[in-house]
Amino acid sequence: MKFKTCECGHAEFTEFAMVETSQSGVVIAEDSEGIVTCDYDNAGNIEMHEGYEETGYRCDACDKEYPAEFGGHRSKRPVGIQIGLEGGLITGVSSDVPVEVLVLDFDVEGACDDEISLINGNKCLVRNFDADVDPEYIDNCFRQVQDRGAA
Repeated sequence: MKFKTCECGHAEFTEFAMVETSQSGVVIAEDSEGIVTCDYDNAGNIEMHEGYEETGYRCDACDKEYPAEFGGHRSKRPVGIQIGLEGGLITGVSSDVPVEVLVLDFDVEGACDDEISLINGNKCLVRNFDADVDPEYIDNCFRQVQDRGAA
């Protein structure tokens, strides 16, 4: 992700985010280095959920703070994933954040026994994809779909 340069000329920032935990109603502020603030006991033992919301940035040189939009983040929405298909087969996966996609195909007719896996008690063919991370491409895809719906 490309950030703007701070007013002081520096271009390195600490990202802040709000992360929800498995403890109901608790929110922890953290940056890429770990927890920044927390005000309850045993915070390190609380399981954090994967979803988070960027809340802003602080210049690492002069400590000036900037809003989340400064880092190019859009308003909060779920992770964007685009799955490409050709002839009913998945040809690729792109996302705006790193994701791993597991495809379970339950149509095993005609498959060789060594190709079939047993997942949760069901026979299936398994295919694993690491998404190509391209936030700009994903934003463009979702924007074009949204624009089409508005037309």
